[in-house]
Amino acid sequence: MTSIKKLRIAGMIEGTTLLVLLLIAVPLKHMGGIPQFVSFVGPIHGIAFLAYLRFLIVAVAEDGWPRRDIIRT
Repeated sequence: MTSIKKLRIAGMIEGTTLLVLLLIAVPLKHMGGIPQFVSFVGPIHGIAFLAYLRFLIVAVAEDGWPRRDIIRT
């Protein structure tokens, strides 16, 4: 599997966890009084974000991206 494909998969996972956090967990916390879901999803999102950054660094190192693309990503 190429580094770009791994980065895309990590990006989809990270984006999905962000949406779950913002659209489900935070409303449950503030409107439903259920803060436990944020405590569960928040760290998962953090780990997914760190994994995304790792795959970004690997892709940049392997493929030699231009600075503009690194900043944009």
